[in-house]
Amino acid sequence: MQVITHLHQPSAQLGSLSLPSFLPLPTLCIVKHSTLEFLALPSPGGEDEAPLLAKVAQANFNARVLQISPFSNGTRLAVLTDHHNPRLIVLQAGDAAEQAASSSSSSSTPRFNIVCDRSILLDEMTRPPAELGLGVWTISAPNDEVIVTHVHSGVLKVLPVGKAKSKAASSQMALNTFTTRLPHPTLLSATPLSLDDDRLGIALLSINSTPSRLPGLGTQCLPVLSFHAVDQKQQQLIPLPWGPERKVPPMVEEATGESSTTSPRRRSSSSQQQQQQQQPQSSSRSGKGGPQAMGRTLTVEQAKAREQSLAKSKLTRAHVTLPYADALGAHLITALPKEAGSYVLVWSETSVLIVSPPPSLDDDDDDEEANRVTSSKSPVSSGKRRKGSMSTAAAGASAASASSRKASISSGKQADNGAGSTDASMLATSPTSTANEYGKRRRGSTKTSGASQEDPSSMDVDDAAPSKSAKSGFSGLKILRLSLPRPVQVAAAAIVQEPAASSALQVDEAGMGASINVIFGTSAGHLNNLEVSLARDSTSKPWSPSNMRVTRVGDIPRPQGPNSLAYLGEGIIHVASASGDSVVVQLAAPTSDETESAGADVEMIPLPTSPVATPRRKASGAANTSLGSASAAAAASSRAASSPDLPLSPHTIQTVRTFTSLAPILDFIIDGNALDAGAGGGAQGRIVAACGTGPDGALAIVKNGVTLNEVGSLDVPDARRVWAAPLADGSFALVCGFAEHTGVLAMGGSGVEDVTDKIGDGSLAQSRTVGAYALSGGDRWIHVSDKRLAVIDAASGQQVTEWDPSATTDAGSAAILAVSVERDGVLVGLNGGRVVLLTVEGGAVQVVGSLTLPNEVSCLHMVHGLAAIGQWNTNTVRLFSLPNFQDVTPSSMNSESGLGALPRSCLIHRFASSDESTASTAPLHLLIGLSTGAVLSYIMSLPTPDSFSKTIGLFDRKTSALGRRPLYLTPFQTTLGKDAVLATNGESSTVLWAGEGGRMSMSALAYPNVLAAAPLNASRANAEAAALVLSLPTGLQISSVSEIDQLDISKVQLGLDNPNGVAGVQLDERGVAQYFAVTTTPYKPEGSATREQRASKLLVYGAVELDCVAEHALYPQERANCVSSIVLDDQEYIVVGTGFVKPDETETTDGRVLGFTLDRGSGGKAPVLRKGFEHNVNGNVYALASAAGKLVVAVNSEVVTFGFIDPAPDNEEDDYAQEYTERLFRPLSKWGCAFVACTLSPIRDQPDRIVVGDGLRSLCVLQVDAGSSASSTGTSKRRATGRLTEVARDCDPFWTTAASSLDSATQTFIGADISFNLFTSQRAKLSAETKRRIEREAEKRRERAERGDSSARLASSNQAPLPNLVDEEGDWSHVMERRGGWHYGDMINRFREGALVVPAAASSSSSAGAPASDEGGAALPAPINPRLIFATSAGAIGIISSVPSPAVGKTLTEVERNLRSVLPLPLGGIPYEEWRTLRTDHRTSAPAGFLDGDLLLRYVGAELGNEGRRRVLQGEEGNGIGKVGAEADEVERLLDGLARVC
Repeated sequence: MQVITHLHQPSAQLGSLSLPSFLPLPTLCIVKHSTLEFLALPSPGGEDEAPLLAKVAQANFNARVLQISPFSNGTRLAVLTDHHNPRLIVLQAGDAAEQAASSSSSSSTPRFNIVCDRSILLDEMTRPPAELGLGVWTISAPNDEVIVTHVHSGVLKVLPVGKAKSKAASSQMALNTFTTRLPHPTLLSATPLSLDDDRLGIALLSINSTPSRLPGLGTQCLPVLSFHAVDQKQQQLIPLPWGPERKVPPMVEEATGESSTTSPRRRSSSSQQQQQQQQPQSSSRSGKGGPQAMGRTLTVEQAKAREQSLAKSKLTRAHVTLPYADALGAHLITALPKEAGSYVLVWSETSVLIVSPPPSLDDDDDDEEANRVTSSKSPVSSGKRRKGSMSTAAAGASAASASSRKASISSGKQADNGAGSTDASMLATSPTSTANEYGKRRRGSTKTSGASQEDPSSMDVDDAAPSKSAKSGFSGLKILRLSLPRPVQVAAAAIVQEPAASSALQVDEAGMGASINVIFGTSAGHLNNLEVSLARDSTSKPWSPSNMRVTRVGDIPRPQGPNSLAYLGEGIIHVASASGDSVVVQLAAPTSDETESAGADVEMIPLPTSPVATPRRKASGAANTSLGSASAAAAASSRAASSPDLPLSPHTIQTVRTFTSLAPILDFIIDGNALDAGAGGGAQGRIVAACGTGPDGALAIVKNGVTLNEVGSLDVPDARRVWAAPLADGSFALVCGFAEHTGVLAMGGSGVEDVTDKIGDGSLAQSRTVGAYALSGGDRWIHVSDKRLAVIDAASGQQVTEWDPSATTDAGSAAILAVSVERDGVLVGLNGGRVVLLTVEGGAVQVVGSLTLPNEVSCLHMVHGLAAIGQWNTNTVRLFSLPNFQDVTPSSMNSESGLGALPRSCLIHRFASSDESTASTAPLHLLIGLSTGAVLSYIMSLPTPDSFSKTIGLFDRKTSALGRRPLYLTPFQTTLGKDAVLATNGESSTVLWAGEGGRMSMSALAYPNVLAAAPLNASRANAEAAALVLSLPTGLQISSVSEIDQLDISKVQLGLDNPNGVAGVQLDERGVAQYFAVTTTPYKPEGSATREQRASKLLVYGAVELDCVAEHALYPQERANCVSSIVLDDQEYIVVGTGFVKPDETETTDGRVLGFTLDRGSGGKAPVLRKGFEHNVNGNVYALASAAGKLVVAVNSEVVTFGFIDPAPDNEEDDYAQEYTERLFRPLSKWGCAFVACTLSPIRDQPDRIVVGDGLRSLCVLQVDAGSSASSTGTSKRRATGRLTEVARDCDPFWTTAASSLDSATQTFIGADISFNLFTSQRAKLSAETKRRIEREAEKRRERAERGDSSARLASSNQAPLPNLVDEEGDWSHVMERRGGWHYGDMINRFREGALVVPAAASSSSSAGAPASDEGGAALPAPINPRLIFATSAGAIGIISSVPSPAVGKTLTEVERNLRSVLPLPLGGIPYEEWRTLRTDHRTSAPAGFLDGDLLLRYVGAELGNEGRRRVLQGEEGNGIGKVGAEADEVERLLDGLARVC
């Protein structure tokens, strides 16, 4: 049984939306992996109910969230979830009572409740999931509204909503939901249209599935734009004609026997005999398949009739006649608001197009068109229907009638607002224009519109005139085109509209001109602004676009999808990214009124009635000059390379807030692996991750961190110790202790002043300060040096009295070594082992008691009438009750070995929160900082008045190593009123705090090299003013600490160099790396037109400063795939696996294995990378690992071992000897039974074995032979074999993305697949009969071997070996069996064996090996310990822990089951079992073998309360919830152990 918890939740943001009225205050909704977060925005009235961008609500789902869309009234929100069973979940805010109860739960930040109004299953059993264009859209009309979703290929799901429906009416949503087919199966993008009538319009950008020479369609797979309306009565999409009937191209009428649908191979045969043979075959098939059937060959008449039928179809006319070059790169569409004319922006790679919306036609025209299309029968109109074909969609749509509206769109005057602007009157297009799209004159038409009703087969297409509907309704259609100087891929776009404004238009004073701004982000990480100029002839006329201008605003993270930009008002923009950090930026005011010229041409595109330009295959040897030719592509690439960038906007970007994200994590390592630490604990672990893609590549360092808010800094470097003391008027003094002197700085309203000479009698500067502490009341403080104790008046700074320690001893002079103060009591440690308790009353210092110890005092602390005193030599800490110094030390601390190291600081501390009730009820902790850099923690049990023994009980001992230098402990308080302790030693800084359940937790401080610290204003009544003074080598830093329970993430930005592999180099005995090796691949923001050609690199970073110290660039077409640090023949190598990506090859067939040594630079110079070996391989290197001292490489479908061997005698047997005269690096063995060997994972406890993750074939385990054999020449030289042998295999077909070993003792392995599942497999146990059979077979092999029979040897390394029955290996079979399966919901990219905290079994024992025990002395085994850490594409970092026994697993399973019943179900009502069910293309199995640790930890949180915990343990028989078979104490102990690992 495995338990899954998270160190870091998924951080990728998939989208965002500004919601002004969904909750009682305006919010920003952020879409994450399976949650929605609502952040507060400013209220319209200016009275903020919550801090800006503070989280005010959260919605959780048992599903992956794809997209959201608000209802038109803004009070409800549609949420679309992903497969396997996609759902449309409708959310709304809770009622007033629920909101009041939720808001009252927190005094600082209001919390709002969100409820589920409806959850609708979008089931479509016969349709595959859609891969592109997934989304949900709200289409609204004045009197109607629908929600449209796209999750299945070829269809849309439509949810009628209506206007102002009641809650009772909303229950009919699911019953009214219907499915409508798309005109083309593959949808790229969609956008709702705000039309002038009641039509529910939508624009679709699709991949063309109907190849045709007609304008608007074009070749197969060309992006096409079409307009449609949702007809709820007929439950289908009604095409909205855009433009007149299309003109059939003359190519179809040529008597060549060719047609546009004939394959190139057919067209190459032009003989009459072949045509005569093909025609009867075509006729014979005409009744068996539609015109889109594969391999269909049409005659000239059939092709002509088909094109004529399509030309007159309303569905064909619903397609916009985009120019071919622009359509080829079209990838996103955005609709302008209704007040701007509802024009549609088409984002192409080289241009931006503005397309007019479809006009309304007369009812007579619509009926006439429908009758004409219906009555025309072509020879190919009958036949089998094909899904997604244009012909079937047109047949269904042609009979439908659209709503009538008599209006036309008038083209206004074009304003000359930017460079490249063109007079609209010269480019305006109508059916009466005299030039076509090629600039050629059109022949005038003398036919009337009635000619269009003739039989299509006899119609003269050259002389066809526009129909009446075209004349009446399409006169104002236009396409405005803006050329872009550089290729772009627009990822998201948003209309700029202020929240308080009623319109996005900015109208000039005359009311005849206006503009609208559209911000768009590109995949290259650029934020641009498109300004669309609008004009009109009079105020009664609609607006018409006249000009466009694009400017570059700045750089942002790459937006994730179409809804990843949200304009929040006042120039504030939120950018949601899944490839890097998400940000909130603000456009700063422009520095000048002038803007650079766009330098691009704006032109009006004529509406073609003949075919658009398409690439046509030429005869062999002929020059190809079409748009799709190689020469044209090369010319376009050359022009792009020399083109300038977009002009810069006068605005600049300022980052308001950064949402740190690790997505996607492609690889990571554990630096300071806690499993390598041993019993005494290791260094504080951290994760080094290669994350980010596109322009946001980064190397991230992740560890438990603290939120620091910098208040100020002082230029006082290298202060060894620092204390804070009170002064007059609420100011304070900083007492800084240096090696040989002391300084005092007064800090108040007048600034900082050096008052060292004004304090006391003036001798303070020459003294060595031991401590400075405030006394009760705040009007006095004491300064303790090694010679005396002085009481200082806070107001005057004058010395009130002093105490000389020499007066208390008969030995003469005495030195003060340590001091501790509580209120007016002072505990002083003197040399000679003497400890004196003093009290300061009035103006005198009195001795209360004293104690003499056998050893010198190393540290001491006094609080709550207790004293903890550390001693030299014995390395012990003893406890005494004050004032009589009664020894209350427990016997467990009086061992002969002591603590194993010298105690340098000790602290008796109670970790209380801002709640006053916990200040006295929280347990006391004893913390001891050792000279080795480790910290010991105990929970103290104080005796009661009725206790027989006055000895203090110590239990729950934990040891954690925080560095290698002596550790000093400083208590402080956060601004939230939480008590914590800062542990410093000059090389690492760690905050210790008690989490839920009182467990000890650690978080890293952002400043690692803190020398000393002192708390400021540590008052629980004024916690907001609490601060912390940190002494750094560069000066004093004053900061306030707010949150301590969060991760600290720091990044090294790599930009366009995307990291995909990381390895630790030169590890010390604690598993801490001195350097990090990182492989990167270049990201090309403009594809092949990218001007800067970057190479894949190997980078080496220092582990402390994180600066690049060495790098090596690979060949231009070489891609670095993986990196690993491997020791071969006692030499550490940085090994890089590569592959050559060649543009003329579909797969990688060549690669290299490179080995580098990192040599330390002499004389303080940077380290140098030196190539140690190189080997070419026939394929792509996917993974690297080390096993049995050999290098293991995954190359395509093979796993190969490499190693060094001695050169052959006389350099004759091996060609490699000519290159490497000392040692030869060459392959040793191969294993080739993989489909794609994509991952390699070494087994920690079995260094000669490795787990192979295989594409389509799950995982297998290989053994590497570490032995050697005699050379072929019979000499004494020995060669390592490195032989690969398959030990075990999982036979289930999983496409594995990551694999690892879980437990070597039980031979259990874990894998993750591309369906976001986790599965475990275990080798089957051999039965007694099987063992006997294997023994007989092994005996026969030995006999044959003795006779010299060659068949005794294995045929190949791929053959399974016979188990060795001498050891435990003989108990396991070669076959693996499934043990567990669980749907995780995200792509897991890497497993690593290890942990960030020392396992409980190790940390609970001392450095001497004494195990932790309870009061009776019985050992307490660790219940749960971490095994693996994994990372995902959404930026999550998870921990997999193993349950030690079936009994513990049963208990936790019962707790999880009851928690799911007691806690409210996540929104949407998706059952837990459905969410976690393992599903692949071939298997569906219920969740088993895994527990949700995040759900289990909610038991010990504050959410349930005592009553909730009782319900979980007792169960509810009426609800089918059984009782947990364990006591409350045992459950809490198990969950405390689980909480510690994360």
